[in-house]
Amino acid sequence: MKRIAILGPIPRDHIVTHNGDLIQKWGCVTHPVIALSALAGEKIEIVPVCHLRTVDLDNVKEVFHGYKGINLKHLSTKNDQGDIISLRFLDMNNRLERQTGFMDPIMPEDMSKLLDCKVFVFIPISDYEISLDTLKFLKKKSEGVIVFDAHGPTTACLVTGERQRKFWIDRDQWLPHIDVLKMNLDLILQSWRNQLIHIPS
Repeated sequence: MKRIAILGPIPRDHIVTHNGDLIQKWGCVTHPVIALSALAGEKIEIVPVCHLRTVDLDNVKEVFHGYKGINLKHLSTKNDQGDIISLRFLDMNNRLERQTGFMDPIMPEDMSKLLDCKVFVFIPISDYEISLDTLKFLKKKSEGVIVFDAHGPTTACLVTGERQRKFWIDRDQWLPHIDVLKMNLDLILQSWRNQLIHIPS
């Protein structure tokens, strides 16, 4: 059976909508894992690779309960660290972000038993969550396709916990180890304006 690894955080999200409603949920990695399970859970093995707080582990596992094809053996609480994020929407499209919990980075040793995966999908939401060494390790040791979301390396956390966009200054060190780069329209436009990425004419 083919295996797909989904790497990144599972943040505890506290969301206040622009209407003042409070929503608390688990985000990021949970979404593609559940989507893949719904699409092909009987045909593939889906492996979320995340670092969590010990207090959150059982609740996160419950989110995946009942979905087929999900291997939860790579949810780690070794360092008892995980993301906690608050989002306050000012209107439908604009929000203030603050982070008070921080997942320790996913390192090469987290991937040593997953080298046979056909695809590695990286979806960090902050610039510290994935080590470049991890991508280098997979490129050297595995034949799996590396899909990488640029949202992580273009988002930083300030000392106040505020989350802000940043330049992906060391981009050229990452790109040789990425097969498919995912960016939303805002990131593409921002990168183009600042000449961080060359877009062929």
